[in-house]
Formats: sequence, structure tokens, C-alpha cells
Amino acid sequence: MSQAPVHDEFDSTLEDQPVPKVGKVLIAEDIKTNRLVLVSLLDTLNIESWQAADGKEALKIFKSDPSINFILMDVKMPQMDGIEATIAIREWEEIKKLNPTPIVAVTAFDYAEDIKRCMDAGMNDIMYKPIDLKTLSKVVDKHLKTKIIDTQILTQSAAVTLKNVLENRTEDIFSAQWLTTFVSDHKKLASVLLLGSMNDMPNYLKLLREAIESQQWIEAKAIIHVLKGLFRQIGAVRLATIFSELDGHLKNGGTIEAAVYEGLLKEYALLEAQLKEWLSKNS
Repeated sequence: MSQAPVHDEFDSTLEDQPVPKVGKVLIAEDIKTNRLVLVSLLDTLNIESWQAADGKEALKIFKSDPSINFILMDVKMPQMDGIEATIAIREWEEIKKLNPTPIVAVTAFDYAEDIKRCMDAGMNDIMYKPIDLKTLSKVVDKHLKTKIIDTQILTQSAAVTLKNVLENRTEDIFSAQWLTTFVSDHKKLASVLLLGSMNDMPNYLKLLREAIESQQWIEAKAIIHVLKGLFRQIGAVRLATIFSELDGHLKNGGTIEAAVYEGLLKEYALLEAQLKEWLSKNS
């Protein structure tokens, strides 16, 4: 028979005591069910939450308590959407000379142009619906403790690991077998796919350069995500692997040095030469 705890009566008393919340988050979301899900997830993480049904209400609540740790901002909302609300919050913070409060976009879409709009408005991060506890927990860890993100420290600690991302690669630059398998040995379709990808990739690479130079890391992540898919579907094994690593690095809060981009251009030039060679033999 197990022995009962000596101080069982004290333990039960402690269990009845409310656990102090460790942070405060404003949820701006027009769909009530989505708000309740986020409230429940935040409660699991011991975070206090305030709710707003649209951007206008979110702005009003934030002005009443700018000590809120961060904001989960739905992008599509009536009356005032997440983009408009973010712009209004940033303007108010500037007038009041307040440090920027992290604003996390919550959206069902991962289009590069939509993410760019979020970043241009002044948002700091993005989460894609549906939100799970693991994803939200990472966002909480990232934004809860402080409103000031020291990008200099982040760059020093995170970008160093990318210096060797292009060195000593052993993957094939291009796998014709992967490409033909993807299109079920339909060479005409393969040619169309390659030509279309080769037409699109320089534009995406240019956008990536601009994002890296301006340190718009969420925009960079969106572009990298698109390029990763393009490289994978045409059999560009090495670049697909590299971009997958970069995608994961940015997800973990890392950054990309400008020198890495120059290396990516050299890798793409090698790929392009092999794609042109394949096209000349199979078109």
C-alpha cells in the first residue's frame, strides 16, 4: 500500500490557488470560434488574453493598455482589417514614443505578395491557420519576454551558421530522372515545366535579393518557400536542399548574409547550364 503524502492538505490548498499569468496577448480575430481556440491555447501556455472582433476594436484595446506583450492580428477582418490596424498601431506608438509591440499576422494564405503587405505595414511575424499549440508556443517564446528585438545580436548569432551553407555540397545539381518521373516520362511536358521555371526563377531571385538587403525576413522566407518548391519539382536537387535548409533557418529566427545570396546565384548559374543542356537534347 502506498503511503499518503504527509502534507496532503497543504497540497490540495495550493492546487486551488490560481496560477499567475506570465504574459498578456491581444487576439484580433473576427471569427468567434477562432478566437476561442486561440484563447484556449494561450490559457494552456498560461498567457492572459484579450479579444477583439475587428481591427478597430483591437486598436482601441491596445491604446487602453500598450503594455500588452504582443498581438495576434488576423489579416482579413471587417471594418478595419489587420493591415490597417497595424499601420494605425505603429502610428500611435510613434506619436507616444513607445517601443514597437510585436504584431504577428495570422492568415490562411502564404502568398509572397500578401506577406509583403503584412511586413510593409509593420508586422513582425506570421502564423498560418490552423494554429496548433506547438506553433503558438514558438511564437510565445519568441515575442513574450520583450518588445524590442535586438537584430544585431540575432544577426551575429544566427547568420554565422550560413557561411558554410554552400560549401562542400554533395547533392546532384540536376536529376533528369527526378524530372522525368515527376512528369511520367512526358518529355514535352518536362520541357514546358523547365522553360516556365527558368522564366520565373530570375524574378524570384531578384525579389529574394531585395528582401535580404532590406532584412525583410518574413518576405524572404515566403520567396524561399516558393523557390524551394520550384527547384524540387524540376529535379534541382542541390538547390532544393539548400533552400529547404534556408527555410528552416529562417523559421528558427535566423538571418541570411548578403554573401550567401551571391553564392546562390552561382549555384543557379550551374543549374541553368545543365537545364539548357537537357533541353537542347530533349526538345
